[in-house]
Amino acid sequence: MDKIIVVGDVFFSNHKDRSFFFNKIKKNFHDYLVIANLEGSIKFDNSKLTKKAVHMPISRFEKNEIPDNLIFSLVNNHVTDFGIDNFKLNLDFFGEKAVISSHKKISNQIGSKKFIFLADEKEECILKGTGFLKFSNKEISRISNEIKSSIVVIHGGIEFRYFPTPYQRALARKIIEYGAHKVIFHHSHVIGHHEYWNGCLIHYGLGNAFFSDIPSIHSLDKSISQAIVCGAKENIKELDLLDPKDMNNVNSSPEVNKMYHSNYVKFYKKKYKIDSSFRPRQLSIYDTINIVQFICWIYIARLIIRMKFSKKLKIWIDFFLKKNL
Repeated sequence: MDKIIVVGDVFFSNHKDRSFFFNKIKKNFHDYLVIANLEGSIKFDNSKLTKKAVHMPISRFEKNEIPDNLIFSLVNNHVTDFGIDNFKLNLDFFGEKAVISSHKKISNQIGSKKFIFLADEKEECILKGTGFLKFSNKEISRISNEIKSSIVVIHGGIEFRYFPTPYQRALARKIIEYGAHKVIFHHSHVIGHHEYWNGCLIHYGLGNAFFSDIPSIHSLDKSISQAIVCGAKENIKELDLLDPKDMNNVNSSPEVNKMYHSNYVKFYKKKYKIDSSFRPRQLSIYDTINIVQFICWIYIARLIIRMKFSKKLKIWIDFFLKKNL
């Protein structure tokens, strides 16, 4: 099937939602081969929770329930919620209905297209044991020959932000310069900015294509996203709970796209002021600087949580920052 459509984040927590999702895929996308990012993991027996803020368990079902035209990407931060061994059991269960990229197999031929999937370690994507390819300058340079003529799908970027971090933007453009036809991001859970670099599409966040209710985080009836058609004719479709329609406005902040890196950093700092989490904003284009900032933030944050001081500290810092920013 030459008509491929890449949709955003997907999660179904129960039989009813799963059946609804599968039926929507069969009915609304019967002309397409659908690639969806499956946020979550089937929890098999004896699996243990990993140290994560949110876990995404998927109830068991029969593999033959999966529509013929649906493939899941299993490169994300929630496929290891119940450990590496459980992730491997999921790989075995899904078989040919799932795709990943790893050091053993970098690219995947899906229909007539070549796909590569990268994982952002700074967004809790676990690389050790999964073999996932890291979203970093070093990794992108290492696999540059494979990147040529591919579609690169990345699980990364900071959640709930419309614009990409300066680091994310620089690396996405680098991937295009190595010869990729498209770069597509999952993980933000909101529809992100998109641009054309050297004539090729970069989409920084497809949003939630279908997401079962999770208290205070996601709501199924608010599953709004975009999808990328990868065929003879490329276009971006709007999805509202998997009901596709053509997108009217194809322009996405062209004045921002033209900014040089230094000006974009200024724009991003103004747009996303540091908050009480002190989460690094990834302003540098260099791996080492961003990794050091991330590691420092992680250890300090975990220490504050263990001391049960996070809520009081957040109130004080929020008050201080609002007065001084």
